[in-house]
Amino acid sequence: MALAEAALSDILSLQQDGTRPAQVAVIGPTQVGKSTSVNLLLGLDAATVSPLAGFTRHPQGFGLDIDSDEPTWLNDFFPGRTRTTQELLNKDELNCYTYTTIDSAQDNTLGTPCAVWDTPDFDSLSAEHYRQGVLETCAHADLIVLVLSKEKYSDLAVWETLKLITLLQRPLLICLNKITADSVDLITRSLRQRLTQIGTDISDTEIITLPFSNEIGKQKTLEAEVTLLRDKIHEHIHHLDRTQRIQGVKRLLETYWPSWIAPVQQEHHARAQWSQDIDTVAAQAMTIYRRDYLDHPQRYDTFKRAIVELLSLLELPVLAKPMIRVRHILTWPARKLSSARDNLRSNKTRDTGGEEQILSEIVMHAYITLLRDSNRRCEKFAAANTFWQALSRQLDDRQDPLQEQFTAAIQRHHEDFEPEVHAAAKQLYARLQEKPALLNTLRATRVTTDAAAILIAIKSGGLGINDLLFAPAMLALTSSLTEGALGSYMNKVARDLKQRQYDAAEQQVFDLCLKPQLHAVADELRAPGLFNITADELVTAEKALTALNHE
Repeated sequence: MALAEAALSDILSLQQDGTRPAQVAVIGPTQVGKSTSVNLLLGLDAATVSPLAGFTRHPQGFGLDIDSDEPTWLNDFFPGRTRTTQELLNKDELNCYTYTTIDSAQDNTLGTPCAVWDTPDFDSLSAEHYRQGVLETCAHADLIVLVLSKEKYSDLAVWETLKLITLLQRPLLICLNKITADSVDLITRSLRQRLTQIGTDISDTEIITLPFSNEIGKQKTLEAEVTLLRDKIHEHIHHLDRTQRIQGVKRLLETYWPSWIAPVQQEHHARAQWSQDIDTVAAQAMTIYRRDYLDHPQRYDTFKRAIVELLSLLELPVLAKPMIRVRHILTWPARKLSSARDNLRSNKTRDTGGEEQILSEIVMHAYITLLRDSNRRCEKFAAANTFWQALSRQLDDRQDPLQEQFTAAIQRHHEDFEPEVHAAAKQLYARLQEKPALLNTLRATRVTTDAAAILIAIKSGGLGINDLLFAPAMLALTSSLTEGALGSYMNKVARDLKQRQYDAAEQQVFDLCLKPQLHAVADELRAPGLFNITADELVTAEKALTALNHE
């Protein structure tokens, strides 16, 4: 992908500044004599030669017969790299390059203005850290000179690199360096066979040999061969045609696009699976909520609270204030006890009551289920391990703050639904007002049950006051309602209230809190190995590739 990025950058750079001189990239595996070959082409010792493998780690350019020391075409030549000098190069600072302007030392050098680039190797153990410099240089090259030796010409890394760069369809020369006379024919034939296997478009690549010599650095011992190599380079530069450069980039992109986007698609699949997991667990949670609360005869208390509200609406106007006063006095011991208990609790251990407590448990069960499943998927989906591992860590790290948000959402839901409880009570009361006889009977029952509750509470010494105060009244009232003409209507109000509560919990707790927060956990993942390329961005890139192929 680094080669494709550099090739696209090269096309944009040429469109902005077409004054760039010819670029010659000298590449090859370690210890084949790349720097020595550069010096032979230039006719002077410009590139530093070393017997150490991996000595050259940066692209190093030499502008031959180019007027300016600060050419404008260099501005965007190596995006992300800093230009420096050979003396200041540091082997550990790899995002650098050098460029030096030199004059021809002799009349028999390349004979045309151009830039010759000495490049790092691409096959050593350390090359993985600086191989990108080789690819970037090849992407800008108008001619690639591949330097090989008897020991290195058959290495796998050579042919893998050659398969890659030939997709750019740039002119290529092969320089066989340090070759003994008795092995020239054999190695040349072997090279031809391998080139044919790669593709017919490079099967006729010119191969020039530089015989082995103890005086390899001295031009006079290789004058004929070096002259031939220079002439071939000069010929390619003379016939330089950049108009078809885009075709090579298209070919490179078409060849590697499926493999490049495969891990991105796997990450998208993992994100889609995560979204599906959230929806599945949320649906399961709502099923549990209905079973363990809404449809549970002992736990479901919402309609009971509506009946309690109805009790207060049935108060006789003349008795309402005295009865409220008596109830306030009788419930004082219980209220004091409750207040003392609350003071002993910390703020985090709030007594949430029926629905809130059950919803809290359901939500945390859903969260733990998702955390467990994400850990399991780390083993099941090896291709998307990076995503699932990062997600598991993030879920584990954010459990406490997410739980606080879930708890706040549950409390808001419970408080926001209270008006619905009051509305149900008023709805029942309004229907009762249409039946005066029944309303008067219920009011009489209300007074009787309150008086009985007061007497029981007094005799019991105030123990269980809340239960004693309301249970008889609720029992009498609900019996009268269900046995009377309002039975079917009350059942309808109860069903509607239960459905509204289900819908409210689903929306406020799950749709507006749990789901968005869990989706955000995946959206905010930042970890080595994650692409974080959205599906829309990938579609846009594929459309751009399609448009490029039709140009």
